[in-house]
Amino acid sequence: MSLNLDWWRAKGTQDDPQPEPDHDRPDMTPDPNDPAGEWWADLYGSEQRDTFNEPTVIVVEKNDDQGQLEEEEEPPTLRERLNSRAWRIFFFNGSAAALGIGLGLGTYLGEFPEHAVQAAPGLLGTAGALGCGYAGWKAARSKTLADVLPASCLGGLIRLGLVFGLAELGRRGGVNALPAISAYIAQYSPLTAHDIALLTVGAAMCGGTGYLAWRYRHTPLHKRWLARIPLATSVLTLTLHGSDLLI
Repeated sequence: MSLNLDWWRAKGTQDDPQPEPDHDRPDMTPDPNDPAGEWWADLYGSEQRDTFNEPTVIVVEKNDDQGQLEEEEEPPTLRERLNSRAWRIFFFNGSAAALGIGLGLGTYLGEFPEHAVQAAPGLLGTAGALGCGYAGWKAARSKTLADVLPASCLGGLIRLGLVFGLAELGRRGGVNALPAISAYIAQYSPLTAHDIALLTVGAAMCGGTGYLAWRYRHTPLHKRWLARIPLATSVLTLTLHGSDLLI
């Protein structure tokens, strides 16, 4: 008796019994007529099939700050700090004020706040004279007076008299207006006559020198710097005088 050791290689023959097909089991073979081969459409319907056709993509954003240390910003250097706009303005006005003090302009301007009560009427009168004189000069050059006044020397004298006459009216009005203004303000505020006179002096000094700086605002840098010397010196003088009063 011989043993067949290759029995596992033996193939079934036609005489071997074949398993009978199970007709109760559904056919899971994909339909070749279906273009997408979606055989699960019979199980889940068309709505579920559309869901599978267009899958939902969930995007997860990664936070870069997690697990990472923020880079510390380097502090600005001294050159970068000095190149800022605030420091440029400080050096521009500070150098102008220093030159004004060195030239003795600060000593001259310092006399006005020191004697504010006596200087205020004169400064206010000067402001009134300049304002009214400028108005008279514009009126003398107007077309209305040019049609009325003669073009001879007499017409020029009349225009000149108009300018100086209005300037004198402005001067007198400024001098006489200060006591009335001081008395009116003192009724409704704790300011004294000296305080009002000091404010008048400061407004006149900064107003006049500020107008000069404003007129040269579009000129080259060196001209703007020279025009800023009176204004910067006036502001510094008034600041030093105000600090002395507080101390």
